[in-house]
Amino acid sequence: MIARAWAAGIAMVGFFSAASPLATAAEAQGGRAAQTQNVDAMTERLFTRLFEGITLTAEQQKQVRSLIRETQSAQNIAANEPDGFDKIIALQAKRDSSLTVLLPPGKDRETFKARAAEMFPKKPPKP
Repeated sequence: MIARAWAAGIAMVGFFSAASPLATAAEAQGGRAAQTQNVDAMTERLFTRLFEGITLTAEQQKQVRSLIRETQSAQNIAANEPDGFDKIIALQAKRDSSLTVLLPPGKDRETFKARAAEMFPKKPPKP
């Protein structure tokens, strides 16, 4: 239970998501809008955190934001699943691998890899 709640926190999922059986149709519609805003906000925060000071072309910025957004959306879904934490870790590892190859070898790539490693979640302790 702790791992599942922790996974939900990692993925930044609201308590009553559109997938929740407790959500009414109106709440679900509002929940989807809120979840989209949440994913957009998280995408920008992660983009800034991971790539601040790293030079990217306009096309690279677009690709990076797209990869981060797709991963965040998938993590939100995974957070509600029994094995969600493991899926979140796998999604984040795939995202970081994909983002790494967008950068040429050198200082910027190493900076990104170090920042990504700092943000990689650790499995919560079992009760």
